[in-house]
Amino acid sequence: MATLPDVFQAMAPLLAQIPQYGEQELPDTYYNKVMQAISYGTSLGVAAFNDIVKVTVLSGKMAERFVPPNPFNDAASNAVNTPALFQAWLRDKYREVKIGTAQASMKALMHEKFHTIDTPETYEKRICPYVDAMPYADALPILCSHLQYLKIWNYRSKLVIQQI
Repeated sequence: MATLPDVFQAMAPLLAQIPQYGEQELPDTYYNKVMQAISYGTSLGVAAFNDIVKVTVLSGKMAERFVPPNPFNDAASNAVNTPALFQAWLRDKYREVKIGTAQASMKALMHEKFHTIDTPETYEKRICPYVDAMPYADALPILCSHLQYLKIWNYRSKLVIQQI
């Protein structure tokens, strides 16, 4: 029967391929990569490999300004003890580090605009950090105000931008 050290030994090569997180990519993309390795550990069926251990693995992959504090609580002072809470904390931390508060995010987004040399892809990449975790109802009017040459619609809950 497998034990917790066996799970870590089995996951080690998978986790070693994933670099420490230091804002080099969007938080959800990175979270999904680490969770793939963790799901392999979960498939081994060790009862001791619970959510707290998974959060410990996720926390161990953080670097630079993303190292979690001790005790590890989110903005609402709730203990981060599940992968879902960790993902929410990482999104908030990413936005705090990259952009600042929601007000600063909106202010920065209002100063952006679609330039004639932009493609929908380059524009989306540039504004994505601003609208990440911003309520859709707040972001849409701002985007519409400076996207004169684009058609925007919500396609299966994903913002789609197309050049006209």
